[in-house]
Amino acid sequence: IREKLTSASTEYGYSSASRLHNVELAASRVDGALIPPGGTFSFNEAVGPVTYDSGYQTGYGIMITNGSISTVPSVGGGICQVATTVFQSVFWAGMPIVERSWHLYWIPRYGQGQGGLKGLDATVDPDYDLDFKFHNASNNWLAVKTNYDGMTLGFELWGTPTGWNVAVDQPVITNVVAASQEMYYEDSAELPRGTSVFVEHAEDGFNAAIHRVVTDGNGQVIDDTVFHSNYAPAKNTTLVGTGG
Repeated sequence: IREKLTSASTEYGYSSASRLHNVELAASRVDGALIPPGGTFSFNEAVGPVTYDSGYQTGYGIMITNGSISTVPSVGGGICQVATTVFQSVFWAGMPIVERSWHLYWIPRYGQGQGGLKGLDATVDPDYDLDFKFHNASNNWLAVKTNYDGMTLGFELWGTPTGWNVAVDQPVITNVVAASQEMYYEDSAELPRGTSVFVEHAEDGFNAAIHRVVTDGNGQVIDDTVFHSNYAPAKNTTLVGTGG
């Protein structure tokens, strides 16, 4: 583990206090993860249980409830931003991705930081067996390093330079579905009566395809993958408290 190979960052300073707490807690637990040559990194294993007992608080997560997609209170809400930022740093290092799922909605800020592209995100949910995993295809150990300051979340992948070339095409965006700008109100027993929280911003739905080709120093192809993502349109949503 000699040099910084790649890095990526996303902004999280907009977060509520509980979401900010969850992001930093998950990031701190990924910090220092070591992956041996030929080994596989699991985000869920690195983070550990996402529960109240392990220190997480209630944030907000995108779920399918009663057959529809919605943003709802969720223990550990915000850790998907950590998974996304780790994924982006690994993506640019050329490491093979073993498992990755995209968000149900596209979240624009995930494509705006260092290493970000439209359609380049990752979501995790231990309760639904959704994980982010990558394979260390290099001949040396890798280490994951975290940094955060209340505004910017960053991840770095450290190791020994591989000599690989990572060529990435710009995202190909298709099947755009325009989002309604109407405000939707949903009752939430998780919030005290008389309170409300704006939890979801209208964003168009679309399909994204990102082509990545990794070659070694001799020009031989190591990995040739198209990363597909399919996002539903998101709607402006305010949760209205009905709880005690």
